[in-house]
This record gives sequence, structure tokens and C-alpha cells, in this order.
Amino acid sequence: MPKELFGRSGESKTIIDILAAARAGAGAVALLEGIIGTGKTSLLRWAEETARDEGMTVLSATASPAEQRFPLGVVHQLLGTLPDTAHDWGRTFAAYREPHEGGRVQPDYPLLAELCASVGRAARRTPILLTVDSVQHVDCPSLLWLGFLSRRLENLPVVLLATKRCGEPASDQHLLVEFMEGLRPDRHIHLSDLSPSAALDLATSLCGHGHGHEAVGALVAGTGGNPYLLTEQIRTGPAIRSGPLVPAGADHGAGPAGPPGRTGRPGPPAAPGYPAFAAHP
Repeated sequence: MPKELFGRSGESKTIIDILAAARAGAGAVALLEGIIGTGKTSLLRWAEETARDEGMTVLSATASPAEQRFPLGVVHQLLGTLPDTAHDWGRTFAAYREPHEGGRVQPDYPLLAELCASVGRAARRTPILLTVDSVQHVDCPSLLWLGFLSRRLENLPVVLLATKRCGEPASDQHLLVEFMEGLRPDRHIHLSDLSPSAALDLATSLCGHGHGHEAVGALVAGTGGNPYLLTEQIRTGPAIRSGPLVPAGADHGAGPAGPPGRTGRPGPPAAPGYPAFAAHP
């Protein structure tokens, strides 16, 4: 069973609805967008677990700035294990081996179309969820293909679900904007920090019920409800290991000051032997 989500009931319902629609034959594209640490990847993994529980095939990729120079690298992550495409990768990579006029690889419509057709053939056997983490880092040919596929999903049992971190440059801004312009507004999901009540529920679930409400509330306030920062503060802090929670701002002893928080203020002091929390990519 997928793990419990806190403060994401609306977002999870949207994902459940598009997965159900895909199993009925109506494909969809959705994007999870938010600042650092708001749980985009966690919600993506939750969607993958949910899809698997419903009998769907899950094909996933994670984009990285270090791999943007590899044409179709993200597409290969997604489809490399799919039997329908396994015999074509030599030809696929050969087509992108040498840049054409202008120093950039030009689109190959038949190749993009064949990759989409391969996904369609596989999806007609078993509905598919495709996930792409950090779409802003996807290499240009793969980003072109994702947009190409997204415009052809309406009658396929396929969901394409991606994440995007706000404020980061894309490998190709024009292609990314084109991809995003094709999204239905209700499927462009904007994630923010958790509400105080949801953050308190998350902190309580991580800490257990043996800690004082005031101390847990202070910890929530100190992280602004950012789920990643809150989780890391609880996971790495000495309070969980050795005694009651220490409210944010209390005297922790002689440790060095922690890193600046997300608002630019100094973070909680780091106790000796335990790392201070840091922002997640």
C-alpha cells in the first residue's frame, strides 16, 4: 500500500482520478510544480505505488543536469526496458550521434512517432504510468519527445506525470513552455509548504505521541511547514534519539550554528555528531 500523505488530499485525488481515467482508455498529462522540499518527488513515488497497486506498468526516469548532453537519455530511462523498443535503440542513438546544421540535433519525426507508437502498443496490453522527476533538466531531444507524446495521449491508456522545481532554468525553455502550455489547468498541480495542521500531523507521526505538543509545534514553526526540512530536522536532530524534542530557538549547547533557513535567517544550531538539515534537490 502507498504510504500515508499529509496535507495532499486534493493533489492525491487528482492523481487517482487521472490514473482511473487512463485505465479506462483516456490518457492524461500532469505536472507537479513547487519550490525545493515541498514533496514533489514523494508525491511522484506515491503515484507510482498507487499505479502498481492498480495493475499498471510504471516506467520512471530522473533527469539530471550532468546528463543533459546525452540525447534521448531520459527517453531511454523510460523505455529502455520496454520490449516494444528494445530492438531499436542502436538505430535511435545513431540518429542523434552527430549534430546537424547549426550544431544541434534536428528532430526526426519518424523516430519520435515510432517511439510513441511503441508506448501505445505496450499500453494497450497494460495501462502505463510514465514518471519524469525534474523535467527542467531533461535533455532537449527527450523534452521534445515528451511534448510530442503528450499531444497524442488522449485515446491511449497512458499517464505522463512529471515534476518541476520552480525557478530553475530548463535545458530548452521554449520546449518546456510548450510542454506546459498543453496542460489542463486542473492537472498543473502547484505544491506549497504544508498547512500548520498538516505539518503538525506529519511531525507527530514522525516523532510519535510521546513528545509535548508545544515542542512539536515549535519544530513545525521553525521549518515553516516545509515537509522536507521538517522531516530532516526530525530525522537528523539529537532530540529524537536522546530525549524530548527541543523547541526551535532553544539553547542546544555549544554546537556550531546551522545553515541559513529558507527565509535567510540562521537555522537551528547543529548538535555535535548530527548534521544540520539541508535543502533537498
